[in-house]
Amino acid sequence: MIGLNELAATILIENFKNNRVGPEKGLRLSLRGKKPMLKIDSYSDNDHVITHNGVIALIVDKQVETKIGDAFIDIEGDPSDPYISIRPNILYNDE
Repeated sequence: MIGLNELAATILIENFKNNRVGPEKGLRLSLRGKKPMLKIDSYSDNDHVITHNGVIALIVDKQVETKIGDAFIDIEGDPSDPYISIRPNILYNDE
């Protein structure tokens, strides 16, 4: 299963609001070959939808989630230049 920490969810949702992304959309995690990709998209019945405070934050197709395996999405870097990272979930077994 793929997880998303609170800071990452909060930043994503704030960006959605600032860019007027509709409430039915979120950030979709997909794969292009073996590289993870992110894009704004709507969810379908075959998706794992991660919400934060009732708002869609992340959408992952269940087949993609199986390919990626257990992972955790986080925000790293300098606060003035943050970036999204995907790490194996085993590093975050306390969350």
